[in-house]
Amino acid sequence: AVVSTQTTDRQEDNEQEDEGYIDGKGDGFIKKGGSKLARDALEIVKCNDLNQGMSSNDKEITNVQFCKDIPVALVAGYDKRLNLFRVDGQLNPKLTTVYFEDYPIESAKFVPHSKNIVVSSFFKKVFIYNMESLKLIPYTQITGVQEKVISKFVISPCGHYMAVFGTYGSVYFVKLPSLLLFHKITLNNYVQSISFSPDSEYCVCSDTAGLIYVYKLKMLPRCFLKIQDHGSACTTRVSISPSGRLLSTGSSVGIVNFYDFENIISAQKNHTTPQPLKCFKNLTTDVSDICFNNSEEICMFYSRVISNSIKAAHVNSLSVFPNFPLRNCPMGRVYAMDFSPGSKYFASAKKSGKVLLFSLPHFTQY
Repeated sequence: AVVSTQTTDRQEDNEQEDEGYIDGKGDGFIKKGGSKLARDALEIVKCNDLNQGMSSNDKEITNVQFCKDIPVALVAGYDKRLNLFRVDGQLNPKLTTVYFEDYPIESAKFVPHSKNIVVSSFFKKVFIYNMESLKLIPYTQITGVQEKVISKFVISPCGHYMAVFGTYGSVYFVKLPSLLLFHKITLNNYVQSISFSPDSEYCVCSDTAGLIYVYKLKMLPRCFLKIQDHGSACTTRVSISPSGRLLSTGSSVGIVNFYDFENIISAQKNHTTPQPLKCFKNLTTDVSDICFNNSEEICMFYSRVISNSIKAAHVNSLSVFPNFPLRNCPMGRVYAMDFSPGSKYFASAKKSGKVLLFSLPHFTQY
């Protein structure tokens, strides 16, 4: 196993920048047992690959996700296979493989509080797979979604809604598990990213002009608030933290901004322009994804354009861990990532088809 807590000299600029603790709330986000996550180095241990012993025929892995309810992870991609693994950090035995003929998987997501997984490709047809009954239910189309392709979507934390990416700024809101359309919104420009708040009350979208749109699901299709992402001409990623305290955004030039989400919500009432708490400038190309761990102490962000282009931020101090990625464990070109529900594990999929698995000793729960 590869273990690292030592710092490196890579990209020292920006990594050592520190603007202080967020609103003095650093003590509020600690693991069970009372110790805070150290900011000087990330303690992380390389485990056996999540999909060890499996060949993806060098096809990209597009999705890696941990189930919130049981220690199971899904791995899916352009090899047309949905794989489920039981996560133990050692053998990670495969539970099942579902093969989709002529159907390279673009998106595959667990539906929270259910046994279902929604799967999509580059067609109108989508599938719902039930892990309990092992039944695969095809839907030739989603009624009301006027798109030739349904490939990307996001599922709300409550498990009741799915936001489908459309063309020309369209976003379709669909009820689960019925897949019935209940609202459509249209942004000013092409949709880049969508994120739900943890209570599923808000939905945040971004577009190719660097605009951030905030919607209240109870007020759809009216836009609650629209702001310009600081320093961004194209906001490629938005992500609301697990507590709803922070909104992070990523741009086409690699900048990651952290905002106080409550400040954004109140901006309309107060007639203010929200400013970022922190601008991370550690990446140089499109930010592909941003992911917080459940305690909101770690935030991972990466760009799939360049090999090893991934960083880990210590959230409470608004600084980057200088020892990640590990020197002796190349991350390759990252194509997907996720934290397990209790943050004990972190998974990162490489373009080559391997899914690297790490454990974080600071956290003890799956």
